[in-house]
Amino acid sequence: MLRALLLFAFALTCVIFAGHVEPVLGNTDGVTSIFRPLSQPAQEIKELSLLVLAICVGIFVVVAGLLVYAIIRFRHRAGDEASEPPQIYGSNQIETAWTVLPILIVFVLILVTSRTIADIQNRKAAPGAVHATIVGHQGWWEIRYLDLGIVTANELHVPAMDGRRGEPTFMRLQTA
Repeated sequence: MLRALLLFAFALTCVIFAGHVEPVLGNTDGVTSIFRPLSQPAQEIKELSLLVLAICVGIFVVVAGLLVYAIIRFRHRAGDEASEPPQIYGSNQIETAWTVLPILIVFVLILVTSRTIADIQNRKAAPGAVHATIVGHQGWWEIRYLDLGIVTANELHVPAMDGRRGEPTFMRLQTA
């Protein structure tokens, strides 16, 4: 049990400080990381991921705490082999709580995730944005730049960012 608690504490520490490690290590441009999003949709996904992670950590802490409490409170005591604890058969309040609470948590997660996906997918293109339709064929990609009248195979060309301003690229994925 102690090993599990130490492992949990180590994992939680890694998650908390993961966003602070990359700048120290000198994360180079071009390296993908959820803790250093490079676009607005990626930032929204990061925030959603951190919310889900916080909810999961909260649930884990509550369950682990109750488990530790039950192990300590109801442990076997010397000289108590013959007695059996009182048997309790159901509690409507507890059964309602452990049915309704998970439903509410899942409902909140569905709503937040749906809103984030809708915000990302329904975003309007800025003037001057590059539009590309990417068609997946068996073994290769066809990239169509309809505004420019260009079609390429296996090569996606997007405008370079200079740090002050970036040209957004809107991609539409299809299959043949």
